[in-house]
Amino acid sequence: MSGAGGYARGVYFMGPDQTAQERGIAEASVEAAPKEYETFTILDWKNGKVVECSSSPDAQASYFQKDSPLPFQTSPVFFRPDVLDRYKADPDKYQLKHRSITCRHAWSLQSYDVNAAGQVHTYIRYLGYLPIAEQRYWKAFNEAPKGTISDRSFKTDFEGSWNVTPDNLDALKSTLRELSRNNHLWFQLKQPSLVEQLHYPLTASNKIWDDTLIDMNKVINESLIKDELKKIAVAAGAKGEPTMGSIKWLREALVAGGTDLDQADALVKPLGDLQFFRTRLAAHAGGAGAAQVRQDLLKEYGTPRQHIDFLAGRLRTALKDISSILR
Repeated sequence: MSGAGGYARGVYFMGPDQTAQERGIAEASVEAAPKEYETFTILDWKNGKVVECSSSPDAQASYFQKDSPLPFQTSPVFFRPDVLDRYKADPDKYQLKHRSITCRHAWSLQSYDVNAAGQVHTYIRYLGYLPIAEQRYWKAFNEAPKGTISDRSFKTDFEGSWNVTPDNLDALKSTLRELSRNNHLWFQLKQPSLVEQLHYPLTASNKIWDDTLIDMNKVINESLIKDELKKIAVAAGAKGEPTMGSIKWLREALVAGGTDLDQADALVKPLGDLQFFRTRLAAHAGGAGAAQVRQDLLKEYGTPRQHIDFLAGRLRTALKDISSILR
């Protein structure tokens, strides 16, 4: 500008949160709202207390009804984290997304999240859109709040701002989709749908923790194509051993291509750790050794969720760097 400076303008396009079909399901759920409603324990933050409230729209008030004593439609309702287990266990019937749940063409829960206390939460208005049988299922897990809603929900649902809180598992899933789209010969997802089924373990259940590790191993380590990695390594002058697996051939490919030995070890270590956890905890989950590994992990990370979050962050960073090098 007049020789004194300059500026740049950037535009970032965001697609809608739902497809046309998903949006149609959500709207149909509203139109077909049940005539029977359950009562839930909610956090009535309008009146500053915990109360029982029906999911019927007649028992709630909008922000425009300023003189109404009724709780807001956006009053949060809290549940034990195992309320989600039914939806995780049947991906053919339920589509469990980052913040929503859909049951084929029957119903849709428009929003949910997990707060700092580990409770699943949604809003009383959205529970009223569910079929009465589904409402009763959720009611069985309903409990008093141990805190408030997540920071992410507050920012997106009430402040209308972007959520910038990092989510390592969600970022890892994005990286896996990117690797799949790039059609690398050395990395090929055998079960692409399994990426969408990766979720944090929200309870202390060993089985849920194990299942998450097994699925992560399938979409990462089992997607490494040993023959292609061997070709890359050998073409760059590596020798290797016939008995080596895909992770070791990946290391050979990185080193033969000029990657520093220590860096190559650091890049493949998260993949090796995932394989170790899958083998020691999930595939052969018996014995004192497995119990000690679990104990050590819980001592270091606190919960299975925190362990998966940390591991997912390491795996994402490693996969992005490996992809860049092998490209």
